[in-house]
Amino acid sequence: MLSPSNTRVGLTHTAPGTASGEPARYYPSGTRNYARIVPAEDAQARALAKMAGTLGARRVAIISDGEQYGDALAAMLAAAARREGLRVASRGRWDPHAQRFEGLARRVAGERPDAVLLSGLWQLNGVALAGALRGSLDPGTPLLATDGFASLPDSATGAALGLYVASPGLPPQRMRSGGREIVRRFGAGQLPGLGPPYAAQAAEALLAAIARSDGTRRSVVRTLLGGRVEGGVLGPIRFDRDGDIVVKPISIYRVRRGGLSLARVIVS
Repeated sequence: MLSPSNTRVGLTHTAPGTASGEPARYYPSGTRNYARIVPAEDAQARALAKMAGTLGARRVAIISDGEQYGDALAAMLAAAARREGLRVASRGRWDPHAQRFEGLARRVAGERPDAVLLSGLWQLNGVALAGALRGSLDPGTPLLATDGFASLPDSATGAALGLYVASPGLPPQRMRSGGREIVRRFGAGQLPGLGPPYAAQAAEALLAAIARSDGTRRSVVRTLLGGRVEGGVLGPIRFDRDGDIVVKPISIYRVRRGGLSLARVIVS
């Protein structure tokens, strides 16, 4: 199996926030047969922590939506922030069913963070939280969010203006000409850059591995994981022993009026 979109860390390796028994429980024979061409969530956490440092942060607050995805990524964000030399001033959760967040925003502001990292989904009242934080924090304090905010529609950007948002993978403008043509013809997908171009790259890589194999499943797996994908729409791809791509690009966008604007691509 070769995934063009799944970012769950525990499918391939362990990190803060992964479930007990991951990833070994998915490979009872001990033989790996899964890979992905999109960076896992811990790469996203590292990119957001690095971006916070680039924006001048030394103390960060981390808030999750309390759901499995949000909590797991919040744990990864805390670990990544510490590796970047940032102090985690506070960690907390927002109530996805609440309508007002002024009290939480004031508590977070009281910690005097240099940046606030949001881990969760914008659909769980994340935009309202961003607006409350903007009203309580010192002007200019950056707000950064995980890819659960990357599908934010233009109609919901008001309170989230200025928010930095991570999205795994390359932005369309950094893809090769074939990738850009796929985006032009079929769209960029729910998250910027994923979707059709990554689906095409996964299909292309798997077909190439089949062509180079002896026709058995074992050979296809060995050929795919042990080789290097050349000439694809995303550029050269190589996998590590876990099935993750070696070069892990994370796109950082900023919410502007009318949509997301690319701010930076961070590669780990």
